[in-house]
Amino acid sequence: MNVSLGLELQHDDNIFQSADNAISSAIGIVTPNIGLNGVVGNHLFSLDYDGEYGWFDDSPDDDYDNHQVTAGAYLARNSRLGLDVIGTFDSVYERRGRGLTEGLDPGFGLPTEPDEFRQVDGVLRLRLGAPASTARLVF
Repeated sequence: MNVSLGLELQHDDNIFQSADNAISSAIGIVTPNIGLNGVVGNHLFSLDYDGEYGWFDDSPDDDYDNHQVTAGAYLARNSRLGLDVIGTFDSVYERRGRGLTEGLDPGFGLPTEPDEFRQVDGVLRLRLGAPASTARLVF
């Protein structure tokens, strides 16, 4: 098991990246991470969580929490045949004035809340051949 916790304090003098009506704020950020790994025979299993929680002192509407969960199974029949199955779930936030809302003025046209996105990804990978082989195939 791997566990870590990051703490950060920032100050942004223009949190919306606006040419007019700049708003400054202190930002507190906490980043917890937890990783679990296990081995059963030739197989490796993993489960990871990465979080990021942010608090804006002068703009509480922009407080956020980002999450990423990744689960993986790395299945090895032997040194020449393996199957990797990996899935990821993301729930992320994009600050107002960044990305899709970059350049919009807070007084006119800027959304009242940050954008939030959820995404699910998966990988299925078949490995054929010894790791050091020049004829190794990965699909």
